[in-house]
Amino acid sequence: MAKQKKQKKTGLLKRKKEKLDKKKALKRKAQAQKKPEAKRLSMSKVKKNLKNLPSLIFEPELKEISFSADTVKKAQSEHERLPDQIESAATSEFQDKLKEKFTVLKEKFDANGDVNKGMMVNAMQYYMDQEHSPTFMNQIIVGMYLNAVQKLESPDADITLDNLNIQLKEYDKTWASYLEERMTEFDNKVKEAANNGSNMDVEADESSPLPTSPFETILNDFETDLVKQESLNDETKERIQEDIEVLLNDYCEDKEINEFESLIKIRKIKNFIESWFIRMMHPTAEDLGNMVDSLLFFFKYLQDNESRYKVTTDEIIDFLTDKEAILSKLAT
Repeated sequence: MAKQKKQKKTGLLKRKKEKLDKKKALKRKAQAQKKPEAKRLSMSKVKKNLKNLPSLIFEPELKEISFSADTVKKAQSEHERLPDQIESAATSEFQDKLKEKFTVLKEKFDANGDVNKGMMVNAMQYYMDQEHSPTFMNQIIVGMYLNAVQKLESPDADITLDNLNIQLKEYDKTWASYLEERMTEFDNKVKEAANNGSNMDVEADESSPLPTSPFETILNDFETDLVKQESLNDETKERIQEDIEVLLNDYCEDKEINEFESLIKIRKIKNFIESWFIRMMHPTAEDLGNMVDSLLFFFKYLQDNESRYKVTTDEIIDFLTDKEAILSKLAT
């Protein structure tokens, strides 16, 4: 009998929905009051969105320009290596069409308030706007080609995102040496062109890179440690990481807290769990309990691994340890 996939709890789903709704409302408010400013994104959030980037190939707009069977057959007959096939199939005409579709997708995601997918498109537009951006390193183009190959080999089998991500990882692994070789050749040509005074664009693009959170390093270090915790299952690890991102990204952004030392004060943590989290996230009782657990895990991590925070975290840990008292106070 097939094992049923465990469903996520309603409270967690509701919290995610409320979180997205809140971001949409804040975005509309900001646009009405002043010129929009680039939102600060944590590196962990960027990483998660970029991991899901290949899902864009399933958007109807990109399906319209899928590689045909004839295109794949021609590329396979002319080139032995997969990266070379992809480069051959992704002609300049195809790339122009892809850029046009990204513009359409950006407008769609902005209209729908889909911040995450909008960021994915921004990342791809930034990559393709560079004068020289190898197609065999473009995740969307590679994904579209792999999808077309599978359709050619198994016409009735639709590729899934999980399967696509597996194939992309295999592509990076199998062709790692060759891709590195091609990129080295490319970099040398760029340097040579620059030395010769070519118009080839070797300067940094004036567009600002994706902004990072002032707590990027702390989040990344914590995530690395969290992955190693064998006593926790993957679902719990994911929930803890998400909870801490709510604290370090959403709460700190809303309260304009840019220094970690300004956050790790008992009054700030009390304000977060007793007021802001409830008002902004509309959590269930279970979500509240989970958030207390996540915060306690995080601050114990700081105390154990970051000695400079030991004294300042003592009071916070004492407060979070009495979970029953916190929840009973919030229930009244």
